[in-house]
Amino acid sequence: MLPAVDEDVFFVFTHFIKHFYKEGLGLRQVCDWCRLLWTYRESLNHELLETRLRRAGLMKEWKGFAAVAVNYMGMSEEAMPLYDPRFTIHADRILYFIIKGTCGKVRNTISVSKIFPGNVVRFLPSILFHLNWLKIKERLFGDF
Repeated sequence: MLPAVDEDVFFVFTHFIKHFYKEGLGLRQVCDWCRLLWTYRESLNHELLETRLRRAGLMKEWKGFAAVAVNYMGMSEEAMPLYDPRFTIHADRILYFIIKGTCGKVRNTISVSKIFPGNVVRFLPSILFHLNWLKIKERLFGDF
């Protein structure tokens, strides 16, 4: 059984964001996410997605990776939910980080902090101590 499209898109994104913050990320994961979005571009509930991203505190990350998809990977603006062209500078930094490769947890955290400084500070306990911050937030504040 596969999750519903709206759950799957959010799950895939949060999964590769975890890798982005903790271990490193490759273009393969971003391509898989883009393919999923392209396949279900007409049936995806954009309002539900935006609500979930805001509750999870991942809107800047979404817009940054959306800019990577549109600016560098050929995704159309119409097919990318919540695309914001103002996040081009984030896209440049994300792409540089991905291409540069993994250097270790501490170096990755420092590199990511240059892209999303506020969220690195907020997510630092989960990055350092391997806590699932989304699960903790869900238990404290309710379901996503």
